[in-house]
Amino acid sequence: MNRLFDDTDSVDAFQLVNAVCDFAFLCSDGDPLCWSPSRVAAFLSLWVPANTICDDKWHDTVEAVFPEWLRFAAQRRGLDARPLDLNLESAWDSFADMRRNAADPKRRSPENNIVTEMIDDGIDLDDKTMVEEWVTRYNARPLEERW
Repeated sequence: MNRLFDDTDSVDAFQLVNAVCDFAFLCSDGDPLCWSPSRVAAFLSLWVPANTICDDKWHDTVEAVFPEWLRFAAQRRGLDARPLDLNLESAWDSFADMRRNAADPKRRSPENNIVTEMIDDGIDLDDKTMVEEWVTRYNARPLEERW
């Protein structure tokens, strides 16, 4: 599994592995090593944009690390090359959808839209005062202007 961390920021790779596990446990059968082409497409095209804060750096990490995760999962499950190749093909085909859907607020969760808006407004998410002030301004908006 060390290969996952060779060419990318280990914190981002770790976050992707957490996203994979969250997807498996919350949306499927709880097995982060079990993949099919349709499951790969759903994870990348739908789940990642809806449930993670996506920016170019994150997308780059997903594109670099997720194929390695698929290889790791196939090896751990003892799969031969054909199922792995199909999963990798599905991943390559889904990366563009992932980026496109992440840019569409209708494809993201309300929570992710709020955090994305905060980031776009230059809010440092680690600065409690900045976050609280932003939330106060957000809550003062009319309901139809909120996510």
